[in-house]
Amino acid sequence: MPCARRTGEGALLESTLLALGPVNVARARHDLRTLAGLLPTGVEEPLEQLRALGDQVAASFTTPAPDAAPDAAHLDVGRALLERHGDELVVAALVAAVGQGVGWDVAVVASERRALVGHRGCGGPLALSIAHEGRMLDANDLREGPDLRWRCPREVAALIADRAT
Repeated sequence: MPCARRTGEGALLESTLLALGPVNVARARHDLRTLAGLLPTGVEEPLEQLRALGDQVAASFTTPAPDAAPDAAHLDVGRALLERHGDELVVAALVAAVGQGVGWDVAVVASERRALVGHRGCGGPLALSIAHEGRMLDANDLREGPDLRWRCPREVAALIADRAT
């Protein structure tokens, strides 16, 4: 059954990511807190939260070129945090975890090929494009079909595992 709504605390996505492989948990949590420290406080509007998350956090990451050969290293959560470079889905999950960590209602919106970060308070279709350094876009323009949808931490982990095979 697909996960349509956020069901737990923001720490659930973080914990799920840190359980995916060998990660220095203390270092990863420090990095996530450091990224959260870049976000402005007192921002209540969902659209402004999404914009700040894109400008301050997602923009600090890069992703491989769309035509790049698959590389398992890009799926390594610890490495993605350390190098600020990784698979689009891993980066989207990290960005969402940072937003959730400060209490914002953000989550991964993904298909088999694309990964974005959306804010439930904005409704659709605005989302952060991880492949474009966190720029906001209209997800309807992607023409990804019905498989572009909100993903819970379990689904994010399953998609990452699928990409690793």
